[in-house]
Amino acid sequence: MELEAAVAAAARDPGHRAELRQALWDAELLVTLPEPPGAPAQALGEGTLALPVVESGGRRYVPVFTSPEGLRRYVPEDVPTAVLTGRALARAWPADAWMALNPRSQAGAILGPDEVAGLPGAPPAGQPDQSEERFAVGEPAEEPEEVIELVRRYCRSRPEVLTAYRALVLVDAPGRRPQLVVGVELDEGADVDLVLRGLEATGRERGVPSLRLVPIRRDRPGNVARYMLERTEPIYRRPS
Repeated sequence: MELEAAVAAAARDPGHRAELRQALWDAELLVTLPEPPGAPAQALGEGTLALPVVESGGRRYVPVFTSPEGLRRYVPEDVPTAVLTGRALARAWPADAWMALNPRSQAGAILGPDEVAGLPGAPPAGQPDQSEERFAVGEPAEEPEEVIELVRRYCRSRPEVLTAYRALVLVDAPGRRPQLVVGVELDEGADVDLVLRGLEATGRERGVPSLRLVPIRRDRPGNVARYMLERTEPIYRRPS
């Protein structure tokens, strides 16, 4: 069952909640990041991601959204956000928090803490999930202007560069911290390795030794590249 249809069905009939939980497991979901710093939050892994918690009627809720449109009905555009799968969200979930799915929307639902922790396919409590590395993709709360300007200058020197994007990647693993990733889109047939190595070398020369780069291929984008293309604006676009 498609996610939006599963949400609507569960809102009409509690008998469809199992289908909703199944749909959530593989879905890409959106959450806001706590703002201002210090707002009540639950850490993901070792401090890599924080989920904002809203208290109402004696319960703690985390707002979760199934679409950018629903998110923007709830918060302004300048609020930092992240995208992560339902399986990653379930592992990060605060033990006593309820999920407010699509708040302020007719296509919404409330899931209890046990329902979120028990999403289909979730590993038993206390056992690690070996299926894949879990990560979230979002936007930085403060733009790294020096890094962005470095990328722009380099891209202007390479005529094969079409666009460049940036995103913040947060991996759910002990000791991992949010990391800025730059995506670069090139003309068809261009030497991707040559361009990315050149940008890495430029970063090292300018004091940015850990610049992380991904190639963007619109015909087969990875998860990070897809987020950049669908949810962010380019930091560089080749003049027409």
